[in-house]
Amino acid sequence: MGATTMDQKSLWAGVVVLLLIQGGSAYKLVCYFTNWSQDRQEPGKFTLENIDPFLCSHLIYSFASIKNNKVIIKDKSEVMLYQTINSLKTKNPKLKILLSIGGYLFGSKGFHPMVDSSTSRLEFVNSVILFLRNHNFDGLDVSWIYPDQKENTHFTVLIHELAEAFQKDFTKSTKERLLLTAGVSAGRQMIDNSYQVEKLAKDLDFINLLSFDFHGSWEKP
Repeated sequence: MGATTMDQKSLWAGVVVLLLIQGGSAYKLVCYFTNWSQDRQEPGKFTLENIDPFLCSHLIYSFASIKNNKVIIKDKSEVMLYQTINSLKTKNPKLKILLSIGGYLFGSKGFHPMVDSSTSRLEFVNSVILFLRNHNFDGLDVSWIYPDQKENTHFTVLIHELAEAFQKDFTKSTKERLLLTAGVSAGRQMIDNSYQVEKLAKDLDFINLLSFDFHGSWEKP
């Protein structure tokens, strides 16, 4: 096996792999593909064509954004990327592909003022369903990094309203119900401040613990 192939398999540049085991159910191997990993120089460059469609049970494309209470595409070229990533399901029909909204650079402020009123949240929720269905995604991952203690109720309400809307959409759709997940902090203090865990657990299909950057090059030897 060549060095390039080994590099690609080990890199998963821009991808966070999370193994989730839920009370007796089959394990989920969840992978995040970031839309900037394809722009890196070699050997860090990683494109959708490098993805093994059988590696993950769930693949999350990161990230979409929000503007005027609606999901937006930052670059029109991403429409082609949506088509490419969803074409992986022709090779592995069991693969579920979700779209993530938010991310580190989007931060917490990116969810405002959308989350601040029921009217703006409803507009957003409706746009999410339309967007996911139009682009053949199997669900949504909310990557709010990270709600503070004053915002955790906003986060909980947003998740609940998305879950209710996804269920309502399912009752009138010929397609499977849209999945709803969230990327959350794995730090105990952040968990205590940012999340109403019991309520979120009732509405989310599963939760992705973002357990990276606990250590790094910034630390002193």
